[in-house]
Amino acid sequence: MTPLEKYTRLHTQMVAAQRALITAAEAVDGNFTAAQQTEWDELDEDRKGYATQIKRHREIEAAELVAPVVRAYDPQAEARGDSARDPGPGAGWAQRLFGKAEPARAFRSLEEQMAVILSGQHHPALMAVQGENEGALGGFSLEEEHAFGVLNKAYEDSIVLSRANVEPMRSSEKVTWDFDMSSAAAGTLFGGFVGQWLPEHGTVDIKTAKLLARTLRARTFALAAQAGNNLLDDSPGFGGRLTEAMGKALGHGLDGAFFDGTGNGQPLGMLRDAATIEVAKETGQLPDTFVYENATKMVARLHPACFRNSVWVASVTAIPQLLSMTLGTGTSGVFFPALSPSGDGSYTLLSRPVLFTEQLPAIGDRGDVVLVELQQYTVGLRKEISADASAHVGFLQNQMTWRALSRVDGGGRWNKVYTPKNGSTLSWCVVLAARA
Repeated sequence: MTPLEKYTRLHTQMVAAQRALITAAEAVDGNFTAAQQTEWDELDEDRKGYATQIKRHREIEAAELVAPVVRAYDPQAEARGDSARDPGPGAGWAQRLFGKAEPARAFRSLEEQMAVILSGQHHPALMAVQGENEGALGGFSLEEEHAFGVLNKAYEDSIVLSRANVEPMRSSEKVTWDFDMSSAAAGTLFGGFVGQWLPEHGTVDIKTAKLLARTLRARTFALAAQAGNNLLDDSPGFGGRLTEAMGKALGHGLDGAFFDGTGNGQPLGMLRDAATIEVAKETGQLPDTFVYENATKMVARLHPACFRNSVWVASVTAIPQLLSMTLGTGTSGVFFPALSPSGDGSYTLLSRPVLFTEQLPAIGDRGDVVLVELQQYTVGLRKEISADASAHVGFLQNQMTWRALSRVDGGGRWNKVYTPKNGSTLSWCVVLAARA
């Protein structure tokens, strides 16, 4: 029981006791006896004290809802590598995801750290890449803020990562749980919840809900690039552009796996997911086309609960088809574009946003256009994203080598398509079949 609950209960008891005194007095002549007045005064003093305590606790709870949480120092959390304090509202997405406060910086900038690496001189803040005993043989880890900067940029640029159900992983594996919602054909939801109308004093039938367990396994995704060392001298701010470029490349590569990954040593992409529904092309539909009927039939197979947060994701090669797709208005000969533009350059189709990517197959191939609610796709991110630099791999070419490693997994949260009480099967992810 919380203090607020305790004081609220005691306050209620005082009020009930005072009400009983009033009722007893009213039964006689409406006036308190001396003993009743003394008891009333004692009860009233206690009630007011409890009311003061309730007010205090409610005020502090309200304040905590809007104030940054400051965590007490926890030696065990520090040993696990967790932050001892909340990163606060100004921190990047990656820092908030892992509860990581901004670390102390030993270098004023990424350029300064790379210059020290290039110098070959010892610096106490340089840390050799894990598993390599000497920097001369391998590389050095860049400061943590740069690694998180890469992940933050990947989040901004990735279609899936910024919209998916992201689970931080504290080890190489993590088990996630969801309710089995594959069928409501018998009036059962989530594998066991059944609504029942009960007569007075009736007994509800207890059902067993079905749970789905999935194991996320951290799989390593690596980026590596080289550039001439002269860039450090000739290009101020190169470190920031390096972080941005690596982040964009990371987001681009992860999207490819989230859409079409095989699940073998990499995430399982939604195009290959067991719960994904494929909508057939129209009879007589021409190759490499996308018509309005394709869109309406895809919407019809999306689970209604998924519609509000759904998006269209289309191959960039489908842009001409989508922009020229029209909706006829009977025999009047007037046509309206089906793809609705907005002032900010974005588009909607049947009220849902349209996003374009080069990661989906070319127009006419299966999955070139997808209607999906990405919150139903889980991404597992291992904490140890790393960014490293080495002056030795490209020494003879006077080049610096950079590397970023991210450990990640992904997959859909449903185990199969959904069978409704009435109608055709539904899904969180609907794709269009090939139109070759």
